[in-house]
Amino acid sequence: VVTRSGTVLVWCPAPPLPVAMSDPRRKGAEAVMFEYRRGWFLGRAEVTVGEFDRFLAATGRTPRGGDPALPVTNVTWTEAKAFCGWAGVRTRHEVV
Repeated sequence: VVTRSGTVLVWCPAPPLPVAMSDPRRKGAEAVMFEYRRGWFLGRAEVTVGEFDRFLAATGRTPRGGDPALPVTNVTWTEAKAFCGWAGVRTRHEVV
């Protein structure tokens, strides 16, 4: 999958997660079960300065400049969330 920004996304299937459950009334008694969650898409690489500058220009903001091949740095949470909305993706911790 390729986003509007050009970021390539790869599918990460959810692994079974061991979930330990213990009974505080029984010392050492523990049952283990597995919980399966949905997988997710993840960017194959970090967002680059070039991708972020395209977002800034498209949304009427001033591009930062710099080497377009390097990962972008010093991005606020608000900027990251706005970038994700523009690119058509979500941040990892947003609730569906």
